[in-house]
Parts: sequence; C-alpha cells; structure tokens
Amino acid sequence: AGSVNIPLKLIRKYDHVLLGVLDSGKKIVICCDDGSSCWGARDILLERGAKEVLCLKGGMKEWISSGSMVISD
Repeated sequence: AGSVNIPLKLIRKYDHVLLGVLDSGKKIVICCDDGSSCWGARDILLERGAKEVLCLKGGMKEWISSGSMVISD
C-alpha cells in the first residue's frame, strides 16, 4: 500500500514523482519481476540523491511464491 510503480524505462522521465521520496531520506525498495533488472533503477535513484535503495531479492515472483501479501488496485 502506498507504493509507486514506475517502469525502469520511464524512471528518468518521472523525477518529479520521485523528488519527495528522494529528499525524505526514506528507505526505497526496488522490485521487478524476478530481481534481475532492479539494479539499473537503483543506480539511477542513487545518482539522483537517494540515500538508501534496496533491491527485492527474487523480485515479485519470489515474493508471491513465498506467500507474501500483494495489494493491488
């Protein structure tokens, strides 16, 4: 709940959405389908000033298969 979903190819375009989070000093967790492509987004956010950016190991596939909760609209 409360997460923001921005595809990697659009992450530079949506800086205005990210600015409040980047400036807040809050921990940011990046996730993708299988955990393999979150590193590019992580690097971009660190370049933009984020302090702590983590990648969800195994991505959403592992999250769902472990039985963890998913909230969607």
